Parts: sequence; structure tokens; C-alpha cells
Amino acid sequence: MKKLNHETYDDGILTYGSIGSKFNSSKKKIGEEFNPKGKLFFKQLSSRDSDILQASNMGYVIDLKLKVPYRPDISSKNKVKINNEIYDIKKFDSNKTEIFLYLQRVGV
Repeated sequence: MKKLNHETYDDGILTYGSIGSKFNSSKKKIGEEFNPKGKLFFKQLSSRDSDILQASNMGYVIDLKLKVPYRPDISSKNKVKINNEIYDIKKFDSNKTEIFLYLQRVGV
């Protein structure tokens, strides 16, 4: 019997979505809010030296490197929220089964 090798994503749950403007009743912008699109379990990975060097050359810092199951509706334009912290997706690599996300904390 062949042993199936399933990846475990047991380090936490992230929410992905976008940032939208928040308006009051008279349509005046009063701030921004996170608009969730979906949730994914993730596995936290450590950044390789090559990842850190590439990020540095591109002018950003990798705060988190995560691996998540593949979903067609997530893209590098999305924001990621983990425990009330919001991150930009600075780099996005995927194959047929998983996505690697390189995240930088927003506002840093």
C-alpha cells in the first residue's frame, strides 16, 4: 500500500482579502477596513538567505514566509491578516498544490 504524503498546515489560520475605504453616513471617508475574501491554514517557513537577499535588493523585508494550500482566488494583490496584523504579499510563488507567500507587515 502506497503511503500518501499530505502536507500539514498547522501553524495557524490567515485571512486574505483587500483594504477598502470606510465611509460615514454622509459619504465622508473615515478610515480603512479589511474586507475578507477567504481563510487558509498555513505553515510558517524560515526565509532562505536567497529570499532575504532578493527582498533586500527589491527594497523590502520579509516578515513572514508561509506555505498555504493552493487556491485560485488568492493573488499578490491581496492583503493577508493574521492575529489583527495586516501584511502585504511582496512575493508569491505557486505550483498546482501550494502557494508560498512572502509577507511584509503593513505600516513598517
